Amino acid sequence: QPGELGFLVPRERFLGPQLVRRLSSRGVGPWIFATDLLTLSIGPVVMRQGVVAMVVFVALFLAVASAGALYRSQLDPSALDDAPQIVSRVVIAGAVTYMLSDQATATLPQLGGMGRQWWTALGISSAAILIGRAVVYGTVRWTRRLGLVAHRTLIVGAGVVANDLATYLRDHPEYGLRPTAFYEPDPIDLVRELPVIKEGSLPEAIEATGSATVVIAFAASPESQLVQQLHDSSKVRAEIFFVPRLFEVASVGGRDHERIRALPVQRMRRAAHRSPLWRAKLGLDRMIAALALALLSPLLIALAGAVALSSGRPVFFRQVRVGIDGREFGIIKFRTLPNADKDESDTSWAAETTRQPGRVGSWMRATSVDELPQLFNILKGEMSFVGPRPERPHFAGQFETRYRHYRYRHRVPAGLTGLAQINGLRGDTSISERTRFDNLYVETWSLWGDLKIVVRTLRLLWSRGQVSE
Repeated sequence: QPGELGFLVPRERFLGPQLVRRLSSRGVGPWIFATDLLTLSIGPVVMRQGVVAMVVFVALFLAVASAGALYRSQLDPSALDDAPQIVSRVVIAGAVTYMLSDQATATLPQLGGMGRQWWTALGISSAAILIGRAVVYGTVRWTRRLGLVAHRTLIVGAGVVANDLATYLRDHPEYGLRPTAFYEPDPIDLVRELPVIKEGSLPEAIEATGSATVVIAFAASPESQLVQQLHDSSKVRAEIFFVPRLFEVASVGGRDHERIRALPVQRMRRAAHRSPLWRAKLGLDRMIAALALALLSPLLIALAGAVALSSGRPVFFRQVRVGIDGREFGIIKFRTLPNADKDESDTSWAAETTRQPGRVGSWMRATSVDELPQLFNILKGEMSFVGPRPERPHFAGQFETRYRHYRYRHRVPAGLTGLAQINGLRGDTSISERTRFDNLYVETWSLWGDLKIVVRTLRLLWSRGQVSE
C-alpha cells in the first residue's frame, strides 16, 4: 500500500552536520546570489567609480540574471558554462548604467561621468563573478561527494535506461541525487538494486519516499497516463526531470537541459504557483484592479445607468463559476440580456442564444465592457486579468468527464481574458481546443506572456469596437 512504502524505502536522516543542513536547506541559489552581489562590486570599487553607479549596475545585473534563471541549482554546475550568459548580462547592465550617466544622456546626474574606467570595471567584475561562481560550484561538488548534500530521488520507470540512471547516480554522488526507488506500475523483468513501487499514484509515491527530485526515464505506462500523473504532481514540492525521447540523436541545450554523465535530462518548468513572479502577478492584479476601478468609476456608473434605463433592473448579472482548484465563486457582469430563470441560465448552454440583447446590450457585448465589473472579482483575489475563462459548475463537471485534461486548467485562477480568447476561441467554440490553449498557458506562463495577451486582447477589442460602429 502507498502508506506502507516508507518501510520499504526508509527515510534516512540527513547525512551531513547540522550546520551544512541548515545552510543547504534553501538550495544553492541564495549562495550564488550572495556571491554575485559581492563580486560584482569589485570592479567599480577598484576603478573608483561612484557608489550610485555601482548600486545601479549591481541591481540591473541581478535583475536580468534572475530573469535568465542564473540562480537555479544545477546538477552539473560549471562557471565556464555560465560565462557567456554572465558576460552578456554584465555588458547589458553596464551599458544601461552608462546610458543613464552624465557621459551619455544625463538621465541620472547622480551617476556622474563615465569613461574608459567604467568599461575596465566591467571587465574586472566579469572575471570576479566567474571566479566567485567557480569557488561556490567547487564547494557544492565537494559537499555532494562527501554525502553532506544528497537529495532523495524517485526514478519513474524500471527499464534499461532507468537502471543505468540509478547506477550513474549511485556511482557519482557529485550530482547530489541519491536514488531511493523505482516507480513503475508495470515493470519489466530486470535485476535491480532498488525497490520497485507498483501501487498507488506518482504523487503518493513521491510523498511516501520523501523524494525531493523525480527523474522520468522511459516508463512503461502510456504517455497519456504519465502526463495525467505529472499534472496531478504539480502541487508536490519536488523538482522533476525527464530523459527526452530520441535523446541519442536530438540536440539539447539551454538552462533547462542538463546531463547525468552522458544521459541528457530536461528539467520541467516549475508550476506557475511556485514561481516568485507568480506572487508578483497576483499582487499586480489587485493593484491594477483597484486603480482601474478608481479611474473607471465614472464609466461604470454611466454603464450601470444605461443598463437600468434600457432594460430595467437588476443592473448586474451574477452567476456561480469555477475558479482555481475547482473552487466556486460568484462572477459579476453588467446584464446585457433579458432576465431569465436562474436554473435555466446555469444549466442550459442555449439559454443565452434564445434571448436577444437590446442595442445597449449588443454594444456592451461587442466591446466587452459588460465584463468590467469583474474587476471586483480580481480585487477580491477570485480572478486574474489573464487566465482560463471560468465556466459554470454544471458544464465544468460535464467537460471534466468528456475532456480528460479539462480539470488541469483550474491550476491557476480564472481570467478576464486568456490565450484561448485571443486565438478566436470565445463563446460557443470548441471546448477541446480551448482546453489545450488553457493548459498551454499554464505550462508556459510568464509575466511577459501575460502582457502580450493583454495587448492582443486590447487590439481585438478595438477592432471589434470599430466593426460594431
